[in-house]
Amino acid sequence: MRPRRLAAFLLMFLVAYSVVAQQPPKTNSDKLHEQIRNIETINLEGKSAVVQNAQKRVLLALYEDLRTALDLDLQDLKKMRETVGADGGRVSHDLDVQISAIQKEQEQIVARVQNLSSSTGTVNTAGNGASNQGDINLADGSEDTKRSSTGSENISITRSGGPLEPTNRNDSRADVAPNNVATGNNATSNIPLPQAANPSTSLNASLNQALQAKIEQRDATKQTETPSVSSNSTSLVDTSSAGDLVNVGLNLAGLTGTTKDSSKDANSVSVTSSAYALYASFRGVDPLNPGFYNRHAAWRKLSFTLGYDDEKATGTNATTQAKIFGAKYLIINKRDPTLARNDKYFQIISNDLQTRTTAFGNLFEKVTYHVTTIKAFRDKILIPQFRAYLQVKREEAAQSVVASDPQRLARIDDLLVRVNSGTVFLLDQDGVAPSGPLADVKAPALTASGAWKKEENEFWEQVGRDYLGPNFRDKLKAAVGNSVLDEIDAFVEKQLNDAKLFDRLQESPAATEAIENIRRAPLFSVYALTKQRPQGVDEYSGEAIFDYGLANRINLTLNGNFLYKNSPLVGGDTRGGKFSGQFRFQLTPEKLVGRNPLFFFVSGDGEALSGRKPTFHAQAKLNLPILNGLDLPLSLTYANRNEQNKKDFVKFQFAFAFDTSRILQALTSK
Repeated sequence: MRPRRLAAFLLMFLVAYSVVAQQPPKTNSDKLHEQIRNIETINLEGKSAVVQNAQKRVLLALYEDLRTALDLDLQDLKKMRETVGADGGRVSHDLDVQISAIQKEQEQIVARVQNLSSSTGTVNTAGNGASNQGDINLADGSEDTKRSSTGSENISITRSGGPLEPTNRNDSRADVAPNNVATGNNATSNIPLPQAANPSTSLNASLNQALQAKIEQRDATKQTETPSVSSNSTSLVDTSSAGDLVNVGLNLAGLTGTTKDSSKDANSVSVTSSAYALYASFRGVDPLNPGFYNRHAAWRKLSFTLGYDDEKATGTNATTQAKIFGAKYLIINKRDPTLARNDKYFQIISNDLQTRTTAFGNLFEKVTYHVTTIKAFRDKILIPQFRAYLQVKREEAAQSVVASDPQRLARIDDLLVRVNSGTVFLLDQDGVAPSGPLADVKAPALTASGAWKKEENEFWEQVGRDYLGPNFRDKLKAAVGNSVLDEIDAFVEKQLNDAKLFDRLQESPAATEAIENIRRAPLFSVYALTKQRPQGVDEYSGEAIFDYGLANRINLTLNGNFLYKNSPLVGGDTRGGKFSGQFRFQLTPEKLVGRNPLFFFVSGDGEALSGRKPTFHAQAKLNLPILNGLDLPLSLTYANRNEQNKKDFVKFQFAFAFDTSRILQALTSK
């Protein structure tokens, strides 16, 4: 029995060696098993559709090759089994076990192929036919893909400018071949452009973010002067809202006459900060970023005021400082452009802006490419998914050589090195893909130029469709959070500022009137104030403030105060109320950039306290806009009496009012 078994083993070895020696590498089952394991270990969680479908396509091809290789292995094992015969003993048993294992694996492969085929959908692996709508053509060496919008606008897209580039722009790049530009209804589409991925739709959200923030930030109702509780204030009336960031009111001594307390040299200073400014500072973000600004409107409703009044101590010539503390909360803000009541007005402004944006031809293209420069997008989406995509493509390239693209494997290896160093998807000085991407597609040799390689263009097309198509803001937010959206919004706002499109909105009477209509909506807030003196009476005030636009360019502000004065003298406390009203007339048109309009104010108040005669004030004021963020209020005030000499008086004052949010806008827009 031993000689027979030895002969059987030798025969099995010779047959197996002969089969393996003649077997081409592609049908080596061990090699195919290793390749399949490598492909299946690529983590596709959160990856784009192009990576997922490429993996499925490669796996389908490898499983087909494995099934062929296993058929050959099975034939060889059966031949060995016939040669050994029934008397092979343990050798026969081992061969039977191996044959059974291969047959079972073949059944598993059939099930796996069916599962992959059903989950892949329609995948065109031939590369020579037109795909159905939504198909993905993964074939190498295929012609440049052209995509046309399915929306109402006839916008053609080519690979030369990236996934979402309108080709009707003035493209001076010499290497863009004419036959790669689709025009009119002759444009065909293997990968249709999503309806929302064109300048009139997918950019609307970012344009609207910038426009909404601009309208809110330019509301002139925001109070920058010192509060009316200040004896030296140039304002008799407080307005409903505070500035977005920090406001500084500096009131200088009266130029003529006397102040409310008969002091000729009294000054006052107040600093008002919104809770939003503190929150943005804590988060370390740009407080004027349109996206961040709009999302955190609730933080701007609350503001805090600190200040002081210079006052003469009663019965002395000494000057003391009365400290002022206050907190204001905006309860109702119907001037928010995002509210349904303002939707018809905002749409007029938004449509006008979008119409003017078409003059800024490359905005859409530049925005889509700008996403590749955002760190969060590169680190979390672009680079990891492109690395996985290249690994799949390399496995595919290693299996077969495409005659029209002999450098494919070397090019992919070069890209794998570059992707690890972050030197892929680089943009030129104009913020778009470098000139010459089509040259690499047609002659994909390794070159020293910065032109995007074939794999970069193909992958960017798919990423553009996955992340910059319909609902791109929702998709990016879900994938990487709001930080990417904030950077996009800031970029869009900068482009609009650079193109002076906000400036040109005032050329449209319809847009200007729509802004004025939004400004007429009511505002309501409450204001708690106190003035603390080192010696003497401390004052407390609870105030309700209402703003309403009576007509375009005419705003009415009403204040109602409950007053309490706490005297150190027993029985010296007084209580009462004050009512104030103000008409504001806008003398120059509304603008979304630059200095404030010129305003003229007519206001008055009446105050009644227990045990004292009523006091009345009347005021006329002109607010001169000096710079964006710096105003000069000039006021002329008449009072029927003051607390010291009981005589009527007239005073003329001026002040400086600083709005830091507008100052920052002026500095950053240059």
